[in-house]
Amino acid sequence: MKTEKTDKINKAISCAGVAVLAFFFLRWVTGSGAGYSLPGKTAALASVVLAAAVYWRFVPEWINLWNKNSADCCKEKTVCDNNADVLVKIFFSCAAVCVVTLIIIYGFRYTKGYSDTFYQSIQVWGETDANHYMDIARDWYLKEGEWDRLVQLVFLPGYPVVVKLLSFVVKDWYIAGIAISITAFSLAGCIFYKLMCLDYSHTDAIRAVKYMCIIPAAFFFAGPMSESLFLLLTVSCIYCLRTKRWFLGCALGGYAAFTRSIGITLLVPAVMEFVNKAVNTDKEEYKTGKFISDAASLLLIPSGFLIYCIINYMVSGNPFKFMEYQSVHWSQNLGWFFNTAAYQIELVASNWADNFKMVYGLWLPNVLAFFASLATVLSSAKKLRASYTGWFIAYFIVSMGATWLLSAPRYMAALMVLPAALSILTEDKKTDIKYTCCCLIFNIAYLYAFSMRWCVW
Repeated sequence: MKTEKTDKINKAISCAGVAVLAFFFLRWVTGSGAGYSLPGKTAALASVVLAAAVYWRFVPEWINLWNKNSADCCKEKTVCDNNADVLVKIFFSCAAVCVVTLIIIYGFRYTKGYSDTFYQSIQVWGETDANHYMDIARDWYLKEGEWDRLVQLVFLPGYPVVVKLLSFVVKDWYIAGIAISITAFSLAGCIFYKLMCLDYSHTDAIRAVKYMCIIPAAFFFAGPMSESLFLLLTVSCIYCLRTKRWFLGCALGGYAAFTRSIGITLLVPAVMEFVNKAVNTDKEEYKTGKFISDAASLLLIPSGFLIYCIINYMVSGNPFKFMEYQSVHWSQNLGWFFNTAAYQIELVASNWADNFKMVYGLWLPNVLAFFASLATVLSSAKKLRASYTGWFIAYFIVSMGATWLLSAPRYMAALMVLPAALSILTEDKKTDIKYTCCCLIFNIAYLYAFSMRWCVW
């Protein structure tokens, strides 16, 4: 009887969600989407179908997570806590991946005739958002001055603050930024391994870390940008939540939201894990007020973004000034992900013949990252923890809904859900080899495009 009732709830929530998505898609098709060509509309429809399928598979796992007596989420396997050698190897392996990435960039540029020294090759990061982060670390946000410096207010301060702190020891801004990124990425690998061990075997966890290192656009973790720090904060946040260190987890989530605005989507897995904990915890424990304190800790996650809005107000007099700059300077607003699929395909088609670098450096990688991430999570949703899938859905809707999307592979690489999903899909050795080869090929090809500055951002 209970199973039958649960099935009805699953179907009701699933149908309601799909109906809402269909409603907004139909409004788009008959409105702003009417001007797109058949390939654009087809891509939009394909994205909606894939997203609906992900949601449909997610709902039963979500309801199960919230059922009383659901599987204990916090019994960590001994191999993760007691085998320090494994963590040391992971740390230095991840660090080596970053160093090799920087060497490969130098090698690519050297073979193409650039006369850069190794140090000079690092300056290629200055043509990306890294330059903005270094300016903020050095001068903070400007209240007046050149337009290009004023609009740097759109970049959140979490990463520049850490760079500023290290700069008191390491005087070169770019070296300080790279040192932070390599260290954060290496620590993220260790925490990610421990997180995966909560649900999967040692072998599965190691494989997940491998995919974290080779997923296309993983080379951004080596640069002086916020990806590595964001990855470390988000993985650590979820690991702490899963192991009942609630205040610390939410505090780390708050700093993630202070580092990148998309970090606020951590509220989704946090709330899901909170409910899971609440329904599976003895009521006697909550008589001490712990329930209230744990619930209040959830507010720490959006507080990180709130502090950033306060900084906006202090600098410009408008707590949402960053939104104005994003719209005016970068034509960036929040839209529908299916609209993104449509215009990305249109840009690929319209630039195919006469703009090789834009197509292969920007638009085509965006399209591949967009659809590959949906397909990956769809294929693994039944074995992936529901809170992870829920986070993916929220993260995908926000990040891929950008009206001028330039960095889809970079955004998706920083989401730990994807390497976790890839690990689930590659339990078979032959499948693992195929996926590993594909990731390496695409990652190296994308790294080459970045090294040659083919509009890779």
